[in-house]
Amino acid sequence: TQKYSSRLAALDYTVCLHSEVFVTTQGGNFPQFLIGHRRFLNNGHSKTIKPDKRKLAVLLDTPTLGKEVSKLVS
Repeated sequence: TQKYSSRLAALDYTVCLHSEVFVTTQGGNFPQFLIGHRRFLNNGHSKTIKPDKRKLAVLLDTPTLGKEVSKLVS
């Protein structure tokens, strides 16, 4: 897969760029550049979600997550 790492990164970038919502879960240059590019293409109107990583980790570690989500959806 190292042979194709640049292609996979380009594919990842393109999919994130054209998605309706972008959820960033990492720091660094990739998400910052992508957020700026999305704002430029969409005239400042692109949805980006920056979750609190600690709270997200606790939520995903909850064994009853499925029940909690179904309560919210129902």
